[in-house]
Amino acid sequence: MPTYVFEDRRRGYREGLREENGKYIIFKKARDGEEETEAITNTADVFSCQGWHYYLVNNLAVLERENVELNLILPSELRALPFEIQGVRSEGDRVEAVLKLNHWLFRYFAPTLQLVYDSKSRKLVEYRGISNISDSEGNRQDVRIVYEY
Repeated sequence: MPTYVFEDRRRGYREGLREENGKYIIFKKARDGEEETEAITNTADVFSCQGWHYYLVNNLAVLERENVELNLILPSELRALPFEIQGVRSEGDRVEAVLKLNHWLFRYFAPTLQLVYDSKSRKLVEYRGISNISDSEGNRQDVRIVYEY
C-alpha cells in the first residue's frame, strides 16, 4: 500500500495516504478547511494509489479466468470501498478489464474504469474513465489515456 499525496494547487486541495506510528491514515484537506483524517483499521485486501495497478500487472492471468475483488482507498471519501475488476476480453497480447464499485446501488451512480494491459510487457496501454485531476471549474473529467512505451 504505497503512501502518497495528491495535490491540486489550482484549488488548494490535498488528499492521500500516510503512515503514522505504524498505522495508515487517509486524509483530505480543502484550501480553507481543516484536514480530515481516518485511520485504516484493517489493511487486508486494501490497495491505495497505484497499488491495485501493480497487483493487476502481476496477476493478469487471473483476469482471464475470474473477477477480482479489491478494496480501494478513496481519500475523497476517507475510506476504502469494495471494487470488482472484471476481465472483459483477452485477445492476443491484450487483456481488457473493467473496474467498478462492488455494490449494486453504487454501480448505477459511480463511473467505471476501463483498462487495457499488454500481457507480454505487463504494462497498461490504455485507460478510460474518471480522472482525479479536475477541470478548471473543479469538476471531475472523463479521460482516455493511451500509453506508448
